[in-house]
Amino acid sequence: MFKRREFLALAGLASAGLISPARASLNLDFTKPADNLYGLIKLMADLSGQPRYWVQPGRIYAFREGRLAEPILNYTGCTVRAVRRISEIEYQSRYRGWMLMQDPLTNEVIDEWSNPITGELNNVTHFVTYVGKRTFTDQGVKYSGTSSAQFTWFDRPFVLPWQVLGDDIWCPFEQFSIYTDPAGNKRYEKAIHTYHGSLSELEDPELTMAQSTIASQSQSPWFPWMKMDRVNGHLILRSLGKKYETADGLMPWLLGELDDRYPGGLTDPFEWD
Repeated sequence: MFKRREFLALAGLASAGLISPARASLNLDFTKPADNLYGLIKLMADLSGQPRYWVQPGRIYAFREGRLAEPILNYTGCTVRAVRRISEIEYQSRYRGWMLMQDPLTNEVIDEWSNPITGELNNVTHFVTYVGKRTFTDQGVKYSGTSSAQFTWFDRPFVLPWQVLGDDIWCPFEQFSIYTDPAGNKRYEKAIHTYHGSLSELEDPELTMAQSTIASQSQSPWFPWMKMDRVNGHLILRSLGKKYETADGLMPWLLGELDDRYPGGLTDPFEWD
């Protein structure tokens, strides 16, 4: 415990600007949609508008009724995302994302895949999102009204099932969707992306982002390139990942693959309209 003279000495240093006074906490309340929005954006991206990078290595399993799920592919997901603050209850998001398919044994990125279920050799189509645009508000993700897509958080008060244990905080962002892809395929995705970070970082008003990791699980139909329309079953995907402040933190092999296949994808500036 400080003695009185020690306390006065510290107070004198603070008033002279030689040490920083304690910063006030934001005291977030996750029953309030606006605080949910603020916390998610700070975990997922950076309030400053600077792009941040996610890497998520994972595995893909085939599930057929009455059988054990079997691993059929590995993959590495990578996303670059930036947000812009419109108001305290609205943020615009831009992102690009890739999911590179890998051999389940060697982990090498592959462009042909020997399908263990059909016995066929399939040409691989890696998953790519070139420009993702979303507007997050305290009343959910804005629905453009120009498509038939359905999404859990379209125009719905944004209250997520946060969990707090001490300074550890988890934010499960449920992304259940039904949509038609650009090739005209009817698709669905039942995904839960759980962000993990520090409550004290979220509540620190001088930090524009919180360090965070992610655990993702999802279910979807077979990928169209697998040519398994007649096989009764679906895919289960799981991954773990981390947010990086710069692309320099990404694995060299991943930087090489992305540069070769999608030049400029990580570095080109986003267009905002």
